[in-house]
Amino acid sequence: MNTPQIIISVVLFVALILAFVAFFRTPRNERYSLNKPSNTENDPEFAPEYTKNERVWLIIKNLLWFMPLLAFCELWFYDWLGEYAKVAHCYKYGPVTGTHLIMYGLFVGLPLTLAVALFGFEGAKAIKVIKVGQFPLPGQKVLKPTKYKYGKAARINGAVLIAAVAFLFGLSVWGFMQAKEITQDIKSCELNQSVNKFSQHRPGKNPGAGLAIARRC
Repeated sequence: MNTPQIIISVVLFVALILAFVAFFRTPRNERYSLNKPSNTENDPEFAPEYTKNERVWLIIKNLLWFMPLLAFCELWFYDWLGEYAKVAHCYKYGPVTGTHLIMYGLFVGLPLTLAVALFGFEGAKAIKVIKVGQFPLPGQKVLKPTKYKYGKAARINGAVLIAAVAFLFGLSVWGFMQAKEITQDIKSCELNQSVNKFSQHRPGKNPGAGLAIARRC
C-alpha cells in the first residue's frame, strides 16, 4: 500500500470514529428520525435552538476556513505530497529523512492533532456535562430539537467524547511504534532515481534540481 492510500485509509478511519461519536451523542429517539418534533421552541424539556440567521452564520464561518483548506489540498498539497513521498528518502534533515516525516506525521501527527482539536473544541463541554449531569448544557443552543438528558444518560455523552479523545491519543502512541518499525529499513537514495522522477514530473524545471536532491543523501 503506497503513501496516498495509507493517508486515505487513516483519514477514513478517523472520520468513522468521529461519526460514531456524533451518532452516540444524538438522543436515541432521534438517531433514525428525519422528522423534526413540533412545538419545542418554548418547551422546557428541549434545549434552545439556533435561529435561522444564526445557522446561516455558522455555516458561513465554517465555510470560510474549510473551502480554502479544501482548495489548498486539492490544487497543490496532495499532488506535492505524492511526488515528495516517492523520493522522501532522498531528503535528509539532520538525523531524519523525509520518510520519517511522512510516516510519523501520518501515524502520530494526524491522530494526535485530531485528539487535541477535538478536546480543544468539545473537551471543556464534555467535562462539564459529566460534572453537571445534563446534556445539552444549560443555555447551550443546538441545531435541531434536542431533549434534555440528565444523570447517567447525560454523562454518557460526555464520556463518549472523552473516550474518543483518549482513543485518538492511544492511536498516536500505537502509530509511533508502527512508524518506528516502518522507518527501520529506509531504502537508499539512488541518483538516477531522483533525477528521473523529478525530470518526469516537473517538465520545464531546472534539471539540476534532481541532482541537488540526490546530493542531500
